[in-house]
Amino acid sequence: MLIQGDGDKERAVAFKERYGRLVPDVAVVLERLRDVPIDIAPVWADINELREQYK
Repeated sequence: MLIQGDGDKERAVAFKERYGRLVPDVAVVLERLRDVPIDIAPVWADINELREQYK
């Protein structure tokens, strides 16, 4: 958040290069979770549709 707040693009790029990869161990765990059922599926409202409904 500090990098974003400072508007420091150079540091943001460096941060992304260092931490912006999915390491193999995490990829394996995420794949094992693929078929775990979820109880709640979020439904996102489209602001443009809402505007049309409530004109």
